[in-house]
Amino acid sequence: MLHPDELRGRTLRYLLDLDWGGDVHHLSDGAHSAVFDGVSYTYTPGLDYDANMSDAADLFRRTPEERKAAIVVHLAGLVDVPARVAAGYDLRSATARLYVWIEGTNTRELLLDGEVREPAYGMPANPHAVEFMLVERPQDDRSKLPTSPLAKILRAVTHTAPDDKSRDEWYPTVIGKPGASASPDFVWATPAQLVDASSTHVLVSDGRTAGGTVRLKNFSGTPDAENYTVAHQADALGRIYAYVDYSSPALTIAAGDDLWVAWNASSGGILGRDGNALEGAGDIIEHFLGLSSLRWDAGRIAAVAPRLNAYTLAGYIQPGPDERISAWEFLRGDVLPLLPVGIRNGPDGLYLVIFDPDASDPLEHLEAGRNCSRTSAIVYDDEERYSEVRFSYEFRGDEDKPNAVAVVTGSEATIADDPTALRDPFLAAGLRLYGERVLEAKSAWVYDDATAVRIASWMARRHALPSRLVEYDVDHALAFLEPGDVVELTDAGVSLSCVFAMVDEREIRTDGTVLLVLRLWPRAADLRS
Repeated sequence: MLHPDELRGRTLRYLLDLDWGGDVHHLSDGAHSAVFDGVSYTYTPGLDYDANMSDAADLFRRTPEERKAAIVVHLAGLVDVPARVAAGYDLRSATARLYVWIEGTNTRELLLDGEVREPAYGMPANPHAVEFMLVERPQDDRSKLPTSPLAKILRAVTHTAPDDKSRDEWYPTVIGKPGASASPDFVWATPAQLVDASSTHVLVSDGRTAGGTVRLKNFSGTPDAENYTVAHQADALGRIYAYVDYSSPALTIAAGDDLWVAWNASSGGILGRDGNALEGAGDIIEHFLGLSSLRWDAGRIAAVAPRLNAYTLAGYIQPGPDERISAWEFLRGDVLPLLPVGIRNGPDGLYLVIFDPDASDPLEHLEAGRNCSRTSAIVYDDEERYSEVRFSYEFRGDEDKPNAVAVVTGSEATIADDPTALRDPFLAAGLRLYGERVLEAKSAWVYDDATAVRIASWMARRHALPSRLVEYDVDHALAFLEPGDVVELTDAGVSLSCVFAMVDEREIRTDGTVLLVLRLWPRAADLRS
């Protein structure tokens, strides 16, 4: 990270490390030497990069937007480019890292770690120059869930005599306490599988779980029974799974019956690092990123995990018999859409930016005429606005439909009809300005009432009123500000006094100047009764 104390009075320069067939060429706009992480580097002239590097927050995107930069390198005197290509060294297989460096220091920030695309060489005037697009490495997660291809009910392989209905099904990976803390009592939330028709055991989860007790129901006609203790054992290949013994209290189960489980508040699915049931959204993100093949910033993820753990999630992962999904596919599809976060790629990999327009501690105060100057008009975003958010949750697995809904609204009529609905001042303002419009959302991964309200509330804050965008040239000593950071802005020319804004985009220019795109979110003080 660029530090403001180092930035003051210094020049920013670009550095490129080009790896072509195992040979790494260190290039810049001139001859420079520096020590990074205890290693001495010498950069030779040969980098021609006159574009501006833009870095955006990508709030609410499920995948970071692909970043790229057009680059020319001059390798004359370093390598005979045509001869090396003729020798079988493919330019398309090269990779490169583009850095911004504070000259005279040992501090650099990685801007782009990518692949060489569309390379061209052999220009008549300069055959040793190479033009290419440096494109950020794609978020291609090669992991698979379940992690073992044998975590399934295979006759004569993992189990001796499984029920035909369960045969070839994956063990469900249960997370949190699906069905617990539901209204009014509980919900049948995860499937159970008869793994041996000759025993009284049914499998309820892959892996070692938090144990406790669960309720089991046979939807083929037998009444439900309560408080079966979760136990663990290994299948024929040694993989641990969780099961319950339905012999006491006795429950009649036959081959082909439809079995479902409701997890109690004292129970829980797979274990987190603390030995308890994995259920906080932050811990879930860390856990599954750890199973992925992605490059991710463990420090930044750990920093936001405690705040995201306020969202308690629960559910199960069980792809079709002939399918598996990646860890990132699960996070991107089921977890991240529930959270007020955006996804970014940084120097150390993927991390999350929290949507926090009401932050109380801005990182910097920007003041027009002192450390910044406005370079654009103030533009309103043009997204749809809503006066009410209805978030459906507590999905019944047996029927695949929600059992409850959390309502956050700006309508007094809705509150009069539904005493559980919560009034939101931003939605009320949106109703007065834009009329009635309802945002419907749902998830099969929420069984906790407080979490459902929390999700509906941040969606209300996000969608009730429009944000505004404005651009500022800032002192290059402020280049440490990153997308997602909150700043305080004063600009008397447009009647802005100590307003909070989020950095939406940062552009570091080749002349050392920095452009910030700021997003102004409405705050409570801006509302009119």
